[in-house]
Amino acid sequence: MKNILIVGAGNLGKRHVQSILKEKKLNYKVHVIEKSNYSKKMLMQISEVKKSKRIRIENNFKKLDKKYDLIIIATTSLKREDIINLLLKKTIFKNLILEKIVFQNISSYKKFIKIFKTKKINCWVNCPNRFYKSYNYLKKLVVKEYPLSMIVSGGNWHLGSNFVHYTDLFSYLIDSNNIIIDQFDFENEIVKSKRKNFAEFNGLISLKTNKGNLLTIIHNKTRQNVNIKIIQKNLSFIFNEKENFALINYKKNNFSKINFKIPLQSELTELYCKQIFFNKKVNLPTLENHYSINKYIFDKISNFYFKTKRKKKGFIPIT
Repeated sequence: MKNILIVGAGNLGKRHVQSILKEKKLNYKVHVIEKSNYSKKMLMQISEVKKSKRIRIENNFKKLDKKYDLIIIATTSLKREDIINLLLKKTIFKNLILEKIVFQNISSYKKFIKIFKTKKINCWVNCPNRFYKSYNYLKKLVVKEYPLSMIVSGGNWHLGSNFVHYTDLFSYLIDSNNIIIDQFDFENEIVKSKRKNFAEFNGLISLKTNKGNLLTIIHNKTRQNVNIKIIQKNLSFIFNEKENFALINYKKNNFSKINFKIPLQSELTELYCKQIFFNKKVNLPTLENHYSINKYIFDKISNFYFKTKRKKKGFIPIT
C-alpha cells in the first residue's frame, strides 16, 4: 500500500485528496495535514473522504510517518520553504509535488534543486497542461522545424499566479526550455490579490527562442476569459478556456471544432500517482525544468516589485 502525505487541504488540496481516494484498486493510504478547521470541515463533506477508511487528518506535523511514497504540498508559497525543510528533517520521501508559484524567493529554487539532486528526491511542479488530451493531440500536429507563435490574452485571470501554466505549455509544445525574455511591460500599479500578503499585475510578457518561437501573454483590466491562439505553418488553434471546444485549422482552408475539456484536479492527481509509482516518465515538469523555463520572468517580477514597493530584492510576492 502506497503511503501519501498531503500538506494543505484548501481548495486545491482537497481535490488532490478526492482524486487519490477515487482510485480503489491501488488502495492508497492518505495522511492529510491541515490546521484550518474550516478547510477540514469542507474536506469532510467530500463523499470519497466520508466513505474512506484509508485517510487520517491532523492539524500539525507531530505524528508524521517514518516514510512516504509521495508528498504533495498544496499550501500557498508563503511557508512552503519552511514546510519542506521540516519534512526533510522529520521523514523520508523520494517523490514530491509542489503547487505553483513554488517559492517567494528566487534563491530558494536553486537551493532546493541542489538539495533534491543530492538526496535523489524527484520533485515536480503542478502545471498539468501536459496531461490534457487536447494539448497532447495538438503537440502531435506541431512541426519542430517551423516557428510557433502562441498568444494568451484576457483579464481577471491572475497573471502573477498563473503565467507559469502558459509558459509551461509553450515549452511543452516546442520541446524546449531555452526561452528568454523578449519584452516585459507591467503597468506601474500593483493589483491587490484576493489572497492576503500576495500581489497581482496587469501587463505583457513576451518570450522567444533562438528558433523563432514566440509566446506573448497579455493581461488587462477587463473581465475577458482567457483566449489562447497558437499559429504555425499549416496549423491554427483557438481556444477560450470557458468553452468545452476549440477551433483548429490543420492543412485546410477553414476551421473545425474539436472537443476540449479541461479536466478537474480531482480527475488528475490519481493519474500523477500512477505515473510516479508505475511509469518511468511523469508528464509534470520537474522543479529544475520549471525554474529553467521561468527564471527570467521571476527576475523581472522581483525587480519590478522592488522598484515599485521597495521590498527586498529576489522576492516574488505571488502564489
